[in-house]
Amino acid sequence: MYIWLAGALAGLLILYFFLIHKSNPHIQPEIIPDLKPEIPTKTQSSHKAPPKAHKSAPAKVIHKELIDSYKGLQGSVVDFDMKENYFAVCCEDCTIRIYKISSPTDTKAKYVHGILEKNQPTAIALSSSGNIAYVGGSQDLQIHQFKVQQTGQKRTLEVEKVFTKKHILKISSLCYTPTCLISCGEEQDITIHIWSHTGDLLFSHENKQLKHKRMLMSKDYKFFSIVTWLGSARIFEITKEKKTQNFSGIRSVMELGGHSQGLSTLAFSADSHLALTCSYDHNVKLWNINVQYELKENPVLLKTLKLEDGMTVPSACAVNEKRAVLACEGNIRIYSVPNLELVNVIEDAHSHEIMKIDMIQETLVTCAAEPRIHLWHID
Repeated sequence: MYIWLAGALAGLLILYFFLIHKSNPHIQPEIIPDLKPEIPTKTQSSHKAPPKAHKSAPAKVIHKELIDSYKGLQGSVVDFDMKENYFAVCCEDCTIRIYKISSPTDTKAKYVHGILEKNQPTAIALSSSGNIAYVGGSQDLQIHQFKVQQTGQKRTLEVEKVFTKKHILKISSLCYTPTCLISCGEEQDITIHIWSHTGDLLFSHENKQLKHKRMLMSKDYKFFSIVTWLGSARIFEITKEKKTQNFSGIRSVMELGGHSQGLSTLAFSADSHLALTCSYDHNVKLWNINVQYELKENPVLLKTLKLEDGMTVPSACAVNEKRAVLACEGNIRIYSVPNLELVNVIEDAHSHEIMKIDMIQETLVTCAAEPRIHLWHID
Protein backbone atom coordinates (compact mmCIF):
# COMPACT_ATOMS: atom_id res chain seq x y z
CA MET A 1 0.00 0.00 0.00
CA TYR A 2 2.76 2.48 1.02
CA ILE A 3 4.97 1.48 -1.86
CA TRP A 4 2.19 2.21 -4.30
CA LEU A 5 1.61 5.74 -2.87
CA ALA A 6 5.34 6.63 -3.06
CA GLY A 7 5.47 5.56 -6.71
CA ALA A 8 2.39 7.67 -7.54
CA LEU A 9 3.93 10.83 -6.00
CA ALA A 10 7.18 10.37 -7.88
CA GLY A 11 5.24 10.03 -11.12
CA LEU A 12 3.31 13.23 -10.45
CA LEU A 13 6.57 15.18 -9.84
CA ILE A 14 8.05 13.93 -13.10
CA LEU A 15 4.89 14.91 -14.98
CA TYR A 16 4.94 18.46 -13.40
CA PHE A 17 8.55 19.24 -14.50
CA PHE A 18 7.81 17.93 -17.99
CA LEU A 19 4.84 20.27 -18.39
CA ILE A 20 6.82 23.35 -17.10
CA HIS A 21 9.73 22.82 -19.57
CA LYS A 22 7.30 22.36 -22.48
CA SER A 23 5.49 25.64 -21.74
CA ASN A 24 8.89 27.71 -21.82
CA PRO A 25 10.77 26.36 -24.86
CA HIS A 26 12.89 29.68 -25.43
CA ILE A 27 14.77 29.63 -22.13
CA GLN A 28 18.44 29.08 -23.01
CA PRO A 29 21.36 28.81 -20.67
CA GLU A 30 23.26 32.16 -20.25
CA ILE A 31 26.54 32.25 -22.17
CA ILE A 32 29.26 34.54 -20.61
CA PRO A 33 31.87 35.58 -23.14
CA ASP A 34 35.55 35.45 -22.32
CA LEU A 35 36.96 38.84 -21.21
CA LYS A 36 40.17 39.67 -23.09
CA PRO A 37 42.52 42.34 -21.80
CA GLU A 38 42.44 45.62 -23.84
CA ILE A 39 45.62 46.12 -25.86
CA PRO A 40 46.73 49.77 -25.50
CA THR A 41 47.24 51.72 -28.75
CA LYS A 42 50.09 54.13 -29.52
CA THR A 43 47.81 57.15 -29.70
CA GLN A 44 48.13 59.81 -26.95
CA SER A 45 45.66 59.53 -24.14
CA SER A 46 43.22 62.42 -23.74
CA HIS A 47 44.52 63.34 -20.28
CA LYS A 48 48.09 64.00 -21.46
CA ALA A 49 49.09 67.70 -21.44
CA PRO A 50 49.51 69.23 -24.91
CA PRO A 51 52.98 70.40 -25.94
CA LYS A 52 53.95 73.93 -24.88
CA ALA A 53 53.44 76.59 -27.51
CA HIS A 54 56.61 78.51 -28.40
CA LYS A 55 56.31 82.29 -28.37
CA SER A 56 57.48 83.62 -31.70
CA ALA A 57 59.69 86.73 -31.62
CA PRO A 58 58.23 89.80 -33.30
CA ALA A 59 59.25 90.03 -36.92
CA LYS A 60 62.07 92.48 -37.53
CA VAL A 61 61.48 95.13 -40.12
CA ILE A 62 64.12 94.71 -42.81
CA HIS A 63 64.61 97.65 -45.14
CA LYS A 64 66.35 97.21 -48.47
CA GLU A 65 67.88 100.67 -48.00
CA LEU A 66 69.58 99.78 -44.69
CA ILE A 67 73.33 99.37 -45.19
CA ASP A 68 74.53 98.69 -41.65
CA SER A 69 74.39 99.98 -38.08
CA TYR A 70 76.82 101.18 -35.45
CA LYS A 71 75.90 98.92 -32.53
CA GLY A 72 77.37 97.96 -29.17
CA LEU A 73 76.53 101.30 -27.59
CA GLN A 74 75.34 100.95 -23.99
CA GLY A 75 73.37 104.19 -23.85
CA SER A 76 71.09 106.02 -26.24
CA VAL A 77 72.83 108.25 -28.77
CA VAL A 78 72.74 111.97 -27.92
CA ASP A 79 74.75 113.44 -30.81
CA PHE A 80 77.29 112.52 -33.48
CA ASP A 81 79.72 114.28 -35.80
CA MET A 82 81.33 112.76 -38.88
CA LYS A 83 84.41 114.01 -40.66
CA GLU A 84 86.16 112.50 -43.68
CA ASN A 85 88.06 109.76 -41.81
CA TYR A 86 86.61 109.95 -38.30
CA PHE A 87 83.25 109.53 -36.59
CA ALA A 88 82.46 110.71 -33.04
CA VAL A 89 79.48 109.66 -30.91
CA CYS A 90 78.32 110.66 -27.44
CA CYS A 91 75.73 108.68 -25.48
CA GLU A 92 73.57 109.30 -22.45
CA ASP A 93 75.62 106.79 -20.42
CA CYS A 94 78.38 109.49 -20.49
CA THR A 95 80.62 107.60 -22.95
CA ILE A 96 82.40 109.37 -25.81
CA ARG A 97 83.61 107.31 -28.79
CA ILE A 98 85.82 108.22 -31.73
CA TYR A 99 85.96 105.77 -34.64
CA LYS A 100 88.67 105.85 -37.30
CA ILE A 101 86.84 104.95 -40.50
CA SER A 102 87.75 104.26 -44.11
CA SER A 103 84.27 105.31 -45.33
CA PRO A 104 80.93 106.35 -43.79
CA THR A 105 79.82 102.70 -43.87
CA ASP A 106 82.87 101.35 -42.00
CA THR A 107 80.97 100.14 -38.94
CA LYS A 108 83.72 97.66 -38.00
CA ALA A 109 86.20 100.48 -37.43
CA LYS A 110 88.45 100.69 -34.37
CA TYR A 111 87.53 103.28 -31.77
CA VAL A 112 88.78 104.90 -28.62
CA HIS A 113 86.42 105.87 -25.85
CA GLY A 114 86.33 108.10 -22.79
CA ILE A 115 83.94 109.11 -20.01
CA LEU A 116 82.40 112.50 -19.28
CA GLU A 117 82.61 112.40 -15.49
CA LYS A 118 79.65 113.60 -13.36
CA ASN A 119 77.87 114.83 -16.46
CA GLN A 120 75.73 113.75 -19.35
CA PRO A 121 76.76 114.96 -22.81
CA THR A 122 74.42 117.25 -24.73
CA ALA A 123 76.39 117.89 -27.94
CA ILE A 124 79.63 116.85 -29.64
CA ALA A 125 81.95 118.29 -32.30
CA LEU A 126 84.96 116.53 -33.80
CA SER A 127 88.14 118.14 -35.10
CA SER A 128 89.16 117.45 -38.69
CA SER A 129 92.28 115.66 -37.42
CA GLY A 130 90.06 113.23 -35.51
CA ASN A 131 92.08 113.36 -32.29
CA ILE A 132 90.07 116.02 -30.43
CA ALA A 133 86.38 115.97 -29.48
CA TYR A 134 84.51 118.86 -27.86
CA VAL A 135 81.61 117.81 -25.62
CA GLY A 136 78.94 119.88 -23.87
CA GLY A 137 78.14 118.89 -20.27
CA SER A 138 74.57 118.97 -18.98
CA GLN A 139 75.40 119.59 -15.31
CA ASP A 140 78.17 122.20 -15.47
CA LEU A 141 77.06 123.79 -18.83
CA GLN A 142 80.70 123.80 -19.95
CA ILE A 143 82.63 122.53 -22.95
CA HIS A 144 84.99 119.62 -22.26
CA GLN A 145 87.90 119.10 -24.64
CA PHE A 146 88.78 115.40 -25.04
CA LYS A 147 92.07 114.43 -26.66
CA VAL A 148 93.35 111.05 -27.83
CA GLN A 149 96.37 110.02 -25.77
CA GLN A 150 98.69 107.20 -26.86
CA THR A 151 101.03 105.23 -24.62
CA GLY A 152 102.80 102.54 -26.60
CA GLN A 153 100.05 100.64 -28.42
CA LYS A 154 97.31 101.77 -26.04
CA ARG A 155 95.05 104.71 -26.89
CA THR A 156 92.80 106.50 -24.44
CA LEU A 157 90.48 109.49 -24.66
CA GLU A 158 91.10 111.91 -21.81
CA VAL A 159 89.81 115.35 -20.85
CA GLU A 160 92.49 117.86 -21.81
CA LYS A 161 90.74 121.07 -20.81
CA VAL A 162 87.39 122.47 -19.62
CA PHE A 163 86.37 125.78 -21.18
CA THR A 164 85.20 128.73 -19.06
CA LYS A 165 81.48 128.62 -18.34
CA LYS A 166 79.57 131.05 -20.55
CA HIS A 167 76.24 129.37 -21.24
CA ILE A 168 73.31 129.73 -18.85
CA LEU A 169 71.28 126.83 -20.27
CA LYS A 170 72.05 123.48 -21.88
CA ILE A 171 74.55 123.56 -24.75
CA SER A 172 72.40 122.34 -27.63
CA SER A 173 74.99 122.45 -30.44
CA LEU A 174 78.73 122.56 -31.05
CA CYS A 175 80.25 123.23 -34.49
CA TYR A 176 83.92 122.82 -35.35
CA THR A 177 85.62 124.89 -38.08
CA PRO A 178 89.33 125.05 -39.01
CA THR A 179 89.55 128.51 -37.40
CA CYS A 180 87.28 128.21 -34.35
CA LEU A 181 84.66 126.34 -32.34
CA ILE A 182 81.09 127.72 -32.10
CA SER A 183 78.73 126.90 -29.23
CA CYS A 184 74.99 127.50 -29.01
CA GLY A 185 72.67 127.22 -26.01
CA GLU A 186 69.00 126.33 -26.07
CA GLU A 187 65.78 128.29 -25.62
CA GLN A 188 66.46 131.69 -23.98
CA ASP A 189 70.24 131.29 -24.05
CA ILE A 190 70.54 133.27 -27.30
CA THR A 191 74.22 134.26 -27.15
CA ILE A 192 76.54 132.46 -29.59
CA HIS A 193 80.09 131.97 -28.29
CA ILE A 194 83.13 131.63 -30.57
CA TRP A 195 86.16 129.84 -29.11
CA SER A 196 89.71 129.12 -30.15
CA HIS A 197 90.53 125.42 -30.40
CA THR A 198 92.41 125.69 -27.12
CA GLY A 199 89.50 127.24 -25.19
CA ASP A 200 90.06 131.00 -25.39
CA LEU A 201 86.85 132.99 -25.88
CA LEU A 202 87.26 134.93 -29.13
CA PHE A 203 83.85 136.50 -29.65
CA SER A 204 80.26 136.50 -28.37
CA HIS A 205 77.21 137.45 -30.41
CA GLU A 206 73.68 137.94 -29.15
CA ASN A 207 71.50 136.52 -31.91
CA LYS A 208 68.29 138.29 -30.79
CA GLN A 209 66.14 135.57 -32.32
CA LEU A 210 63.66 133.81 -30.07
CA LYS A 211 64.26 130.42 -28.50
CA HIS A 212 67.31 128.73 -29.94
CA LYS A 213 66.91 125.03 -30.73
CA ARG A 214 69.86 123.87 -32.80
CA MET A 215 72.80 125.19 -34.78
CA LEU A 216 73.80 123.79 -38.19
CA MET A 217 77.10 124.24 -40.03
CA SER A 218 77.73 123.70 -43.75
CA LYS A 219 80.33 121.03 -44.49
CA ASP A 220 82.64 123.50 -46.22
CA TYR A 221 82.50 125.68 -43.04
CA LYS A 222 81.22 128.60 -45.12
CA PHE A 223 77.85 129.18 -43.40
CA PHE A 224 76.07 128.41 -40.16
CA SER A 225 72.55 129.11 -38.98
CA ILE A 226 70.40 128.59 -35.91
CA VAL A 227 66.95 127.02 -35.74
CA THR A 228 64.73 129.41 -33.78
CA TRP A 229 61.05 129.96 -33.04
CA LEU A 230 60.90 132.72 -35.65
CA GLY A 231 59.61 131.98 -39.16
CA SER A 232 63.01 132.64 -40.72
CA ALA A 233 66.60 131.46 -40.55
CA ARG A 234 69.45 133.94 -40.43
CA ILE A 235 72.59 132.71 -42.20
CA PHE A 236 75.98 133.75 -40.84
CA GLU A 237 79.39 133.71 -42.47
CA ILE A 238 82.67 133.35 -40.58
CA THR A 239 85.13 136.03 -41.59
CA LYS A 240 88.92 135.65 -41.54
CA GLU A 241 91.92 137.93 -41.45
CA LYS A 242 93.41 138.26 -44.92
CA LYS A 243 97.03 137.71 -43.96
CA THR A 244 96.78 135.04 -41.29
CA GLN A 245 93.40 133.43 -42.20
CA ASN A 246 92.64 133.46 -38.48
CA PHE A 247 89.13 134.09 -37.18
CA SER A 248 88.13 137.75 -37.28
CA GLY A 249 84.36 137.72 -36.73
CA ILE A 250 80.94 136.69 -38.04
CA ARG A 251 78.42 138.54 -40.16
CA SER A 252 74.81 137.99 -41.20
CA VAL A 253 74.69 137.54 -44.98
CA MET A 254 71.14 136.43 -45.83
CA GLU A 255 67.76 135.44 -44.43
CA LEU A 256 65.58 132.46 -45.31
CA GLY A 257 62.05 133.59 -44.50
CA GLY A 258 58.45 133.20 -45.57
CA HIS A 259 57.29 130.77 -42.89
CA SER A 260 54.31 131.76 -40.75
CA GLN A 261 55.53 129.82 -37.68
CA GLY A 262 58.84 128.87 -36.09
CA LEU A 263 61.34 126.48 -37.64
CA SER A 264 61.72 122.86 -36.56
CA THR A 265 64.97 122.18 -38.44
CA LEU A 266 67.14 123.23 -41.39
CA ALA A 267 70.04 121.91 -43.45
CA PHE A 268 72.75 122.92 -45.94
CA SER A 269 74.01 120.94 -48.91
CA ALA A 270 77.67 119.92 -48.81
CA ASP A 271 78.63 122.53 -51.42
CA SER A 272 76.62 125.30 -49.70
CA HIS A 273 74.53 125.83 -52.83
CA LEU A 274 71.21 124.64 -51.36
CA ALA A 275 69.39 125.03 -48.05
CA LEU A 276 66.27 123.39 -46.66
CA THR A 277 64.00 124.92 -44.00
CA CYS A 278 61.18 123.07 -42.20
CA SER A 279 58.54 124.88 -40.14
CA TYR A 280 55.68 124.24 -37.76
CA ASP A 281 53.44 125.82 -40.40
CA HIS A 282 53.78 122.40 -42.17
CA ASN A 283 55.78 123.84 -45.06
CA VAL A 284 59.21 122.80 -46.30
CA LYS A 285 61.14 125.27 -48.44
CA LEU A 286 64.06 124.53 -50.76
CA TRP A 287 66.42 127.45 -51.38
CA ASN A 288 69.23 128.33 -53.76
CA ILE A 289 71.74 130.19 -51.58
CA ASN A 290 74.52 130.24 -54.19
CA VAL A 291 73.97 133.95 -54.78
CA GLN A 292 76.06 137.12 -54.71
CA TYR A 293 75.05 138.16 -51.24
CA GLU A 294 77.94 140.65 -51.17
CA LEU A 295 75.92 142.58 -53.79
CA LYS A 296 72.73 142.25 -51.69
CA GLU A 297 71.38 139.46 -53.88
CA ASN A 298 68.72 137.49 -52.02
CA PRO A 299 68.45 133.70 -51.83
CA VAL A 300 66.08 132.17 -54.40
CA LEU A 301 63.11 130.07 -53.27
CA LEU A 302 63.06 127.04 -55.59
CA LYS A 303 60.10 125.08 -54.23
CA THR A 304 57.66 124.96 -51.30
CA LEU A 305 56.34 121.58 -50.18
CA LYS A 306 53.08 121.52 -48.20
CA LEU A 307 53.14 118.52 -45.86
CA GLU A 308 50.26 116.09 -46.02
CA ASP A 309 47.43 116.40 -43.48
CA GLY A 310 48.29 114.58 -40.26
CA MET A 311 51.98 114.37 -41.13
CA THR A 312 54.37 115.18 -38.29
CA VAL A 313 56.60 118.23 -38.64
CA PRO A 314 60.17 117.10 -39.50
CA SER A 315 62.55 116.87 -36.55
CA ALA A 316 65.63 116.71 -38.81
CA CYS A 317 66.43 117.14 -42.50
CA ALA A 318 69.24 116.85 -45.05
CA VAL A 319 69.73 117.90 -48.67
CA ASN A 320 72.10 117.42 -51.60
CA GLU A 321 71.91 118.14 -55.33
CA LYS A 322 69.63 115.11 -55.93
CA ARG A 323 67.65 114.41 -52.77
CA ALA A 324 65.97 116.12 -49.86
CA VAL A 325 65.38 113.93 -46.79
CA LEU A 326 62.91 114.58 -43.97
CA ALA A 327 62.82 112.70 -40.64
CA CYS A 328 59.24 112.60 -39.33
CA GLU A 329 58.97 110.78 -35.98
CA GLY A 330 60.63 107.41 -36.72
CA ASN A 331 60.08 107.54 -40.47
CA ILE A 332 62.30 108.78 -43.32
CA ARG A 333 60.80 110.49 -46.36
CA ILE A 334 62.90 111.04 -49.47
CA TYR A 335 62.12 113.66 -52.13
CA SER A 336 63.64 114.58 -55.46
CA VAL A 337 65.42 117.91 -55.94
CA PRO A 338 64.40 120.50 -57.03
CA ASN A 339 60.70 119.61 -57.53
CA LEU A 340 60.32 117.96 -54.07
CA GLU A 341 58.32 115.00 -55.38
CA LEU A 342 58.14 112.04 -52.99
CA VAL A 343 60.26 109.12 -54.26
CA ASN A 344 60.51 106.82 -51.22
CA VAL A 345 59.36 106.33 -47.62
CA ILE A 346 61.26 104.22 -45.06
CA GLU A 347 58.74 103.49 -42.33
CA ASP A 348 59.83 102.64 -38.76
CA ALA A 349 63.47 103.39 -39.51
CA HIS A 350 63.81 103.99 -35.75
CA SER A 351 61.48 103.08 -32.90
CA HIS A 352 61.87 106.60 -31.43
CA GLU A 353 61.74 110.05 -32.95
CA ILE A 354 64.76 110.65 -35.16
CA MET A 355 66.85 113.45 -33.62
CA LYS A 356 69.62 113.99 -36.16
CA ILE A 357 70.48 113.00 -39.72
CA ASP A 358 73.43 113.71 -41.97
CA MET A 359 74.00 112.94 -45.63
CA ILE A 360 77.50 112.01 -46.83
CA GLN A 361 77.41 111.46 -50.59
CA GLU A 362 74.71 108.78 -51.03
CA THR A 363 74.83 107.57 -47.43
CA LEU A 364 72.34 108.82 -44.87
CA VAL A 365 73.30 108.63 -41.18
CA THR A 366 70.46 108.70 -38.64
CA CYS A 367 70.11 108.49 -34.86
CA ALA A 368 67.29 108.50 -32.31
CA ALA A 369 67.11 107.94 -28.56
CA GLU A 370 68.38 104.39 -29.09
CA PRO A 371 71.78 102.70 -28.62
CA ARG A 372 72.46 102.46 -32.35
CA ILE A 373 73.12 104.57 -35.44
CA HIS A 374 71.74 103.49 -38.82
CA LEU A 375 73.29 103.95 -42.26
CA TRP A 376 70.99 104.09 -45.31
CA HIS A 377 71.57 104.09 -49.04
CA ILE A 378 69.91 107.10 -50.67
CA ASP A 379 70.07 106.89 -54.46
